[in-house]
Amino acid sequence: MLATLGDLVDDIVVQLSAPINVATDTPSVISRRRGGSAANVAATAGVLNRPVRFLGQVGTDAIGAALIAELDDPRPEWLDDVTTLHVPLYSLVGGTTATTASTLIGWAHERGVAVSLDLSSTALMTDTGLDAVRGLVARLRPSIVFANQSEADLYQLDQLPADAIAVVKNGPDPALLRVAAAGTATAGTMFMIPAIGITDVADTTGAGDAFAAGFLTFREWRQDPAEACIHAHRAARRILTGERR
Repeated sequence: MLATLGDLVDDIVVQLSAPINVATDTPSVISRRRGGSAANVAATAGVLNRPVRFLGQVGTDAIGAALIAELDDPRPEWLDDVTTLHVPLYSLVGGTTATTASTLIGWAHERGVAVSLDLSSTALMTDTGLDAVRGLVARLRPSIVFANQSEADLYQLDQLPADAIAVVKNGPDPALLRVAAAGTATAGTMFMIPAIGITDVADTTGAGDAFAAGFLTFREWRQDPAEACIHAHRAARRILTGERR
């Protein structure tokens, strides 16, 4: 089972129907949907018919209740039957969620549960301080780290733990895969995994999270991360082409 830990929020997406008209109205379509990086990963895993558990916080207002309808302090049993725990960096910087996340990651290591980390945001890393983020990642010892190209460029892959798999998402371009430097026959090898060509992109919101879900729900992702990347591209395609459910 995959578990994800983070926020469950209300995403408001505005799609323009025409160029922006300065100081007056611009035709657009506004939609609201369940969001949050960790929640998006869990939702896509569910669509892929994989066992998944979402751990997080949500407001006690009407919007929060509605978000829960679409999908409890930390307890060790939250990790029962879990094989991988996925945590975005968003969930590890500041606030009570960060304390919960760090606690659960510690329990995950004790139980032999793989820890997955998404670097989430260049702005978040810059505001937190790159040295602080690198120190945090070193302490958390993730088995796999996801990033987009700009996040990877800022963090620098050679600063990641040597035994962690690194996956760099790069939009329509091939994903970059760095195989863990220890415990494999191809230690330190870099692979390029081509993306699936899409001619008509409907919406990019949550595509990176869907990619992570597709990767982590491939049962042999540790043994065959290249094949897991192919599954990741397929999962992202569902979002990009509007096949959210």
